Amino acid sequence: MAVVLSVVLPWQITTQRVRTWADLAVTRMHEGRFVAVYDLLDRIDQLSGPKTAATVLPEMSRRQLETQIRQMIQSVGRIEITKVEGQLQKVRLLLGLDEFELAEEVLAKIFRDLPESFEAYELAGLMYQFKERWSLSETSFLRALELVRQRDVRGESGNQRVANDARLWSGAAYAARKRGAYDHAENYYLKALEAGRGSDKARIHYVFAQFLEESQQALKAAEHARQAALLEPALYQVSAQELLQRLRTAHLGCFLLPRRLAGDQAVLKKKMSPVANKDD
Repeated sequence: MAVVLSVVLPWQITTQRVRTWADLAVTRMHEGRFVAVYDLLDRIDQLSGPKTAATVLPEMSRRQLETQIRQMIQSVGRIEITKVEGQLQKVRLLLGLDEFELAEEVLAKIFRDLPESFEAYELAGLMYQFKERWSLSETSFLRALELVRQRDVRGESGNQRVANDARLWSGAAYAARKRGAYDHAENYYLKALEAGRGSDKARIHYVFAQFLEESQQALKAAEHARQAALLEPALYQVSAQELLQRLRTAHLGCFLLPRRLAGDQAVLKKKMSPVANKDD
């Protein structure tokens, strides 16, 4: 028995760590942090052997990441920063390269020249998020939301306004969650869901489900995981099922929690089928 445990436990720990890093790589990719993604792929392979990252994350190519990183570095050098638009773009690229100090320097200039820029506060929220300075991140996202409401939006489409709201509320929610302000985080996530559309709404449902799992709200977590899988089955069906299984394990198979995304399987299969994706 001791021999079996000495083999199985390290394997389980390694597998869990690989899964954690793989999930983090997906998050970093969504954030546009390509250098961080590349580093995570290296860590996975160093821990579990060559080509492990390619197996667990087949959609992520090191070659494509290298190309993307080179292009970003070249773009940073070419950007004309005499205008605010160029400065904002430079900050985005620097954040993607994890060059936080340089990004902060450019942001400081933007705030001096244009203190009411909601885009600058949003980027500041992201920068502080990446640096794990959660209170500053939350404050920055909330300030961006205030400025969005104050600005003249006559030239902005309704779709763009709700996209801004969904993105900013999500950022504030994540920061509040990470600093342990669960009541604030839940309120922000609900506001993000009100504004969310399409794949953004699915992503918010899934991230909200993760938060609810973390805050021991199992039934709510299961429901939001189900909603994410229904809206974007190709992206979230497997992850939602894994989350559901974790909930059942943590709550000793609570009979109120479904074993699977039962009842929705036909809908999920229909949404994922090639026929369902054809134009009418």
